[in-house]
Amino acid sequence: MTKDSAPAPPSDLLPRAIATLTELARSTRVIEAGTLGEYAEQADFADTAAHVLAAVAANLGFVEQLLAGRQGSRQSSLVRQLITGAAGANERDPLPYRTEPLGLAVDLDDVFAGYGLASLLDVELDGLVDEYEQLDSEIFTEQATAPERALYAHLDSQLSADATVEAVKATIPQLERLPSAVRSRADGTQLARLNELGQLNSRMRRLYDHDQVEYLTRFTADVHAVLVDDGLEQVPVVISYPEGHGSAPDVWIGIEQEVSARALARTTLPFTGSEPNMGLSPADQLRAVGASYRSRAAAL
Repeated sequence: MTKDSAPAPPSDLLPRAIATLTELARSTRVIEAGTLGEYAEQADFADTAAHVLAAVAANLGFVEQLLAGRQGSRQSSLVRQLITGAAGANERDPLPYRTEPLGLAVDLDDVFAGYGLASLLDVELDGLVDEYEQLDSEIFTEQATAPERALYAHLDSQLSADATVEAVKATIPQLERLPSAVRSRADGTQLARLNELGQLNSRMRRLYDHDQVEYLTRFTADVHAVLVDDGLEQVPVVISYPEGHGSAPDVWIGIEQEVSARALARTTLPFTGSEPNMGLSPADQLRAVGASYRSRAAAL
């Protein structure tokens, strides 16, 4: 065994690859098809082999990733020559040969948090909850009887820092039921306002979810636009939205990272119509035009 040779990988993949390549080498191609001079000849296996290597390199990302296990060897040099002869010398040239989908993942929660939209929603929801609790407290103060107020104060005192878990579990349901009973005696205007605040909370959350869905639709379109710009519209793409925080990859490799970054930079936001890198942050853009989640939800 020479220093430039290496043992075959102990896998059934190699025999399968050899069988497939042998079948390709034995295939024929038709010349001048449909004419009186039509004839068949052996397929151009050199071109086929170069095409296969270019496609494998593109599937892995770039040529360097294909040759990472044998850098600097005579075999690597010959493989590189075959690929560059078929596809070109630029590291991106083999990409049109790619057969595997580009696997892109966009974590919408992470994107919206980075744009300040998650904190914008949280702050507005906190304000809404404070307003609801303030009105609920006023209703209790106005409508509760003296025994009810005394009972509530007693139950609340049971939730001290040294209270046991069992005591807390037994007390909280009673604390929740008592204001609910008192609330039923509130006047119609107060009850209507409580109901309005509760519905507004739900609409704001649904609006945020809708914005994420719309953003994903626009991001997907921009991914394909980036590929078209690069002459790679034939390359398949699979875009996933990971369920749960932190499940998106921290770093995409090769072309995946580049395409994702370029698409994110150009994707317009559904509620402002502008790109995220223009002027104010998305959250500040909403504040500037008075289009908070609360105001948008109230207009629905």
